[in-house]
Amino acid sequence: MSDDEKTAQAKRDEERRHLHFQVRLDPVLAKNVQHYADQNHDGVKNAAVKTILSQFFKGVNPDG
Repeated sequence: MSDDEKTAQAKRDEERRHLHFQVRLDPVLAKNVQHYADQNHDGVKNAAVKTILSQFFKGVNPDG
């Protein structure tokens, strides 16, 4: 498919694809992430993982 044939959404997705990560967690780690998400991010796992990784690599909280 040429760039002219792609929808605007498809173009944005292609530009962001290198920023997308998908992993499988072992059951214990997954439960811990879910617990952290429930306690700190209204159950939103993506937000929880972003905070955990940000604090690990940058030492800062992305929410302020």
